[in-house]
Amino acid sequence: MEAKTRARVEASAIAREEAEEKSLMEWEIESKAIKEAKAKAKEEADTKVRMEWMVEVLALEEAEEKAKEEFKMKAKEAQARVKEEAERKAMRKLFQDFTVKCFNL
Repeated sequence: MEAKTRARVEASAIAREEAEEKSLMEWEIESKAIKEAKAKAKEEADTKVRMEWMVEVLALEEAEEKAKEEFKMKAKEAQARVKEEAERKAMRKLFQDFTVKCFNL
C-alpha cells in the first residue's frame, strides 16, 4: 500500500513538474510573441513619426522658399520705387535748372 501511495505521489510530482515546464514553455512563447508585437508596433510608430516629421520638414522648407521669393519680389519692388523716385528727382532738378537758365537769360 505504501508503495502505491509513493508511486502516486511520485506520479503526481512528475505530472506537476511537466505541467510547470509546459506552462513555462507556453509563457516563454507568449512572452516572445508579445516582445515581437511591441517591437513591430514601435517600428511602425517610429516610421509614422519619421514620415510626419519629413512632411513637416518639407512644409517648412516650402514655406521658407516661398518667404525667400516674397522677400526677393518685395526687394525688387522697393528697388524699382527707389529708382523711380530718383528719376523723378533728377527730372525735377533738370526742370528747375532749365527754368532757372531760361529766366536768367
